[in-house]
Amino acid sequence: MIISLLSNVLVLFVAAVAWIAILWFGIGLNFARWSAAALIAMHVVPPLLTWGGWRLLRQWRREDREKEDEAATKRQASMEAAQLRHEQEHTIRRSHCECRAIVMRAKALAPETLFDIDLPNVVLQLAQPKGDESDVFEAMRKADPVLAVDGFAPLIYDTLQHLYDKCPASIALPIYVVASDQMDMAQMSAGLGRIRKEIAEAMEPVPTVPNDPAFIRPLRVDGNIADAVLSAFEDDSALPGAVILAFDSPLVQAQKTGSGATPQERWAGPPGQCVIALLMTPAGLSPLPVQSRQDENRFSGRPSAEQLVIKLLAETYHAAREQLIELPVMAQIRRGTAFALKPEAPARPPALHNVLSTLLRRAKAHAGWPDQPSIADGEAVDEPAASDNAAGAEDKTDCGWLIHNAGSVGVMGARLAATATAMTHHKMNVDPLDNATNVAIVLGDFGKANSVGMLALSAMQSAMLKQPVLCTEFNQDESVAIFFAVPPSEKALQDVMQKAA
Repeated sequence: MIISLLSNVLVLFVAAVAWIAILWFGIGLNFARWSAAALIAMHVVPPLLTWGGWRLLRQWRREDREKEDEAATKRQASMEAAQLRHEQEHTIRRSHCECRAIVMRAKALAPETLFDIDLPNVVLQLAQPKGDESDVFEAMRKADPVLAVDGFAPLIYDTLQHLYDKCPASIALPIYVVASDQMDMAQMSAGLGRIRKEIAEAMEPVPTVPNDPAFIRPLRVDGNIADAVLSAFEDDSALPGAVILAFDSPLVQAQKTGSGATPQERWAGPPGQCVIALLMTPAGLSPLPVQSRQDENRFSGRPSAEQLVIKLLAETYHAAREQLIELPVMAQIRRGTAFALKPEAPARPPALHNVLSTLLRRAKAHAGWPDQPSIADGEAVDEPAASDNAAGAEDKTDCGWLIHNAGSVGVMGARLAATATAMTHHKMNVDPLDNATNVAIVLGDFGKANSVGMLALSAMQSAMLKQPVLCTEFNQDESVAIFFAVPPSEKALQDVMQKAA
């Protein structure tokens, strides 16, 4: 403040001295002709005007600098916010979940092609559907569509029991259900709750399982199954794992109505039935940190019923987490990408190829692979270095298998050709016939469980080949979804082996 005042006085003094010198010695006016007031004004006003102009100019410059500094601060804040959003989007895009066990009971079209999958965390009970198996379908034929879970009860019981045998702690995890839209969620929750309770009571020792209807939750599959499963962990960050349960039976529905072959079978395959259970965990599952004294005292005194439930869930999740960590990861399910097709796209292979090529580029980015110039670019490209964040792609940068539902032999040509062209465009050396599984031919139509079935096959194939597997799902002519199942990193496998030792 004093320095500013002294500088103002100094500037005014210098301006006055300079003006007086100019006035007396430079201009040389005859002061005798001027009045006293005019002389005073002549000597005082110009220095004051000069000083005032200097003050005004300095104020303008100060305001300009402040505006520039403010704009620079805003630009920096905007850049930091954009960088943070980019990092968050990058993290979300690269996020994944891990498949640790699969149980599948199904009436499939060609089950013998899947019997060569020999994995310790997989249980397959597949058979071809036969028209004379009335005892198998009797319960489901008599079941009301709204209460159809009762008709599936024996198959669901057996499937969940096999899954809980693989990892007893998984009985404490919530069940996310994919089933026919005709089923009532409340009735389905009650039925699955009874099945889960019966299995728990038969286990030794009997596990502590919270009896909470919220443990049976619907899994909304909008776009692609990979993102649907990931959303379960994004919505509940404390969740150490989840059981994905899918069941449906187009075969029983066809037998109920007595309908024969339909045009839809050319695309989805003949009707079948299945019950599929998958044990999924979030990415990078790790032990919970030791609770602080403050957390331990949170439930002291006389806790309320809600606090008791929270404490029970915390203890149950903690025990489940410790067992889940010891169970090896079969495959990482990377975030998927989907696109709504235009009505003319399925009939025009070039348009479908463009869609699939774009989706494949995004799926590769989600899987942690740097994008490569395509063959059309005319450049020779070395094998890309794996990204540090791509946990499942350190060693493998190429796809080993294709899972798809392009349709039966008579109709799959355009879809399969577009898929093969898109893969070739991205330098993925996969034979779409010899190194692929067409679920419309191998499994048939599982109805609402089709997406979960393709997810299960992708995880199994990736675990067996120890290579990434591309899953391409066509939802009739409405949309197409793509995601990768990649094997766990070598570091993750070594950590599991060390913990097991």
